[in-house]
Amino acid sequence: MITFISMDFYSSTRNKIWIGLLLASCMIALHFPFLKADPDIHISTSRGANTDEGLYTCQIRNFINVGELGMSDTDGLVKTPLLSAVLYPAFKIFGISKRTARTTLLVLFIAAFILGLHWNKFTIIWASIASIILLLEYYIFHFSHYCLAEILSSISIFLGLVFLWRSEKNQSNSLLIVAAFFCSLAYYFKIQYIYVLPILPIALVLQFLVTNKKNKAQGKRILIVSAALLFFLLLYLLCWYWPNKELLNFVLSGQTQNRWILLEQLPGRISYVLKKYFHNSYLFPFTVCFYLALILGMIRMFNKPSKLFKFLFIGLLSWMIVEMHKFCITYLPTRYVISFIFQMGMLTSLVITEYLLAKTNRLPFKMVQIFLSVALVFLGSIHIKDYISSHKNRSFEMEKIDAMMADLSFGRADRRKPIIGPWAPSLSWQSKNKAIPVWKHYFNDHDPINKLDPFIIVSELDEEDSNQAYSSQGIHLDSLASKSYFAKVNKWDLKLLLLD
Repeated sequence: MITFISMDFYSSTRNKIWIGLLLASCMIALHFPFLKADPDIHISTSRGANTDEGLYTCQIRNFINVGELGMSDTDGLVKTPLLSAVLYPAFKIFGISKRTARTTLLVLFIAAFILGLHWNKFTIIWASIASIILLLEYYIFHFSHYCLAEILSSISIFLGLVFLWRSEKNQSNSLLIVAAFFCSLAYYFKIQYIYVLPILPIALVLQFLVTNKKNKAQGKRILIVSAALLFFLLLYLLCWYWPNKELLNFVLSGQTQNRWILLEQLPGRISYVLKKYFHNSYLFPFTVCFYLALILGMIRMFNKPSKLFKFLFIGLLSWMIVEMHKFCITYLPTRYVISFIFQMGMLTSLVITEYLLAKTNRLPFKMVQIFLSVALVFLGSIHIKDYISSHKNRSFEMEKIDAMMADLSFGRADRRKPIIGPWAPSLSWQSKNKAIPVWKHYFNDHDPINKLDPFIIVSELDEEDSNQAYSSQGIHLDSLASKSYFAKVNKWDLKLLLLD
């Protein structure tokens, strides 16, 4: 159906560069108004989107500001080593700020997305359609400019599948190692994504089962990619896990206890997750399009599909199969489903691209092409509406508090006197003082006032953010403060207590 641009246009390196730059520039420009804004009020029911950007960056910021890395200060660095490694040079060159952190990750994500799909007509059009269906989708759009690891882990998994296809196309075993490398980056960015390890082997096994050419070479490819994945896992264990074994075990044990639901709870849990995340007002049209794309993709699989479509459709199905475990876990914040949504969007856009590029005069096929074109416009219009709504709803309370904290700490001789509390790292980007979270039964909760000697304490009014880490020890924060400030970020009421 898409035949109005000749193949010569897409085979020109110069044109590819211009298309890539145009697409990347447009996508990045749409994020500019949000780079200093608070997380959207509807993005999550938990405070995670508001606090986690600070929590996952505070240790590398503390290291730059006061020369103390503080591995055991919190769980951010030990869970997301590659995220901190990416941010360190950006902070050193451009200075520490939330805008620098967000821009760094956004540019890295968009660049990886464009470069990963920027090599022929099919993939360029796929990237363009995915930009409408996925990159503008409410949750993916916002998490693309948050300084969190989820979106980089998602694009890493996808790049693993892309290079798996390239290895198949070029019959290159070395590209299998590249595919395994990118897939492994997902859990290098955040250990939670260790579950992605089976995706590439499953994709190759499924490809082996559906292909008509079963030979020893395919079995060898499965062994090579599995060995490469094992190598990068061992590298992670040797270079990161074993040196930080005690801390990582403490963190993971605290976050994996009672993680799985009981079998009899599964039907109710599936219904709950679908309703809360995939059938809510933001994602329902997107999810319906995914269901339809899944059906149409299955039909196309057995109706003379292009080789690229067949391979990557199987790859994305393999990713979906692995993501399904999230219906079985008890704690599922919004950030945990980002990779699931990413897979859904890439599969939907892949199917639409395959159908729109197919050359056929059959009336039923033409009707499907028209239907998918309408669906693409429909989804795009919904995403634009959500974008406009988010733009109108922007707030900048965290930036104001951040500026006030910087003023309070300006000129202090001892930068090691910290600002403490779970909200502290997200509200002290401009401050040169250390930022350290406090949680009951987790980090820094034992006698925090005497041990940490804080300069400022940030807490929710009811201390719910720290699980009452202070009041449970008989510490009355208000009585310690020489001056108190009150603020509200989205739906959370905060107090900032100046102790001297």
